[in-house]
Amino acid sequence: MGATVHGLDLPELDLVDAERAELVEAFEAASRQHWLCRVPVGYAVTRHEDVTAILRERRFHSALS
Repeated sequence: MGATVHGLDLPELDLVDAERAELVEAFEAASRQHWLCRVPVGYAVTRHEDVTAILRERRFHSALS
């Protein structure tokens, strides 16, 4: 069985009360460490290429659709 995301050593981003420039800098730093990071509401994919790959994968779906 594969590893769960909860067991990964991921960078964490605190997005609350941060200025845009701080957020961009923190997100770029996180993307250099890993393709995924923890945010207060769950997880964020940090790299455009990985977001594209996930969106193209038919096994995943949006709960909004």
